[in-house]
Amino acid sequence: MVIRSTWGNKTENVEVFYVMGSSSNVDTQRKIDAESRKYSDVIQGNFLDVYRNLTLKHIMSLKYVTYHCPQAKYILKTDDDVFVNMPLMKNFLSNDLSPFGASQLLLCSVQKSASVLRTYRSKWRVAFEEYPFRKYPPYCPGWAILYSPDVVFRLYKSAQNTSEIFWIDDVHITGILAAKNNIVQTDNTDMIISESAQHQLVNNDVFPKEKFLFGQPDLKEREIRTMWAEVVAHTVTKSAFK
Repeated sequence: MVIRSTWGNKTENVEVFYVMGSSSNVDTQRKIDAESRKYSDVIQGNFLDVYRNLTLKHIMSLKYVTYHCPQAKYILKTDDDVFVNMPLMKNFLSNDLSPFGASQLLLCSVQKSASVLRTYRSKWRVAFEEYPFRKYPPYCPGWAILYSPDVVFRLYKSAQNTSEIFWIDDVHITGILAAKNNIVQTDNTDMIISESAQHQLVNNDVFPKEKFLFGQPDLKEREIRTMWAEVVAHTVTKSAFK
């Protein structure tokens, strides 16, 4: 509920959907069903919501956008522990990019030359049989990715035509499939608030001079609420850069 009551609340020209797999817990699934009936914004697949099914969930998101969001100018995919500076994001898309949309856009904090984890202690361990190379291609970490509609369609089409699915979704879709389709990532690391500035914002009510579109990943609910309260209390600029 934290997203609904903060940056993901109903606002003009923005639609927010919650994408997930199914739950093996009956009570949890019952709550999801109730929330879906109440808000009509839950997209749920018929696969368990577990790490090994992340790619299925990502592909399902691309499919939904392709078939049900024909008017979308931009598509933002985030995790539920991420803060989005939505007032500035809207101005960034309309003024710094274009109100009419964009093409060939895959915007994120690009990961380059990331090593494949082989240790058994990591939940992200990948066997040689799953991925034989030492490094991943450049890819977008899944916690915050901005797509143009044409990139969504091309990646979805490519995923549908790929027989082997690598289970780490951001690597598979925004790395491997993006490379196959000559889609180049654009880095937006400078649009993420620094750790020090975020600490000052959350703990000392010091609003940063640097403009930011995203908070750091893995935020607590309290941090998201505090950041939202600070954002709405300050005047939003027309540009993310000026």
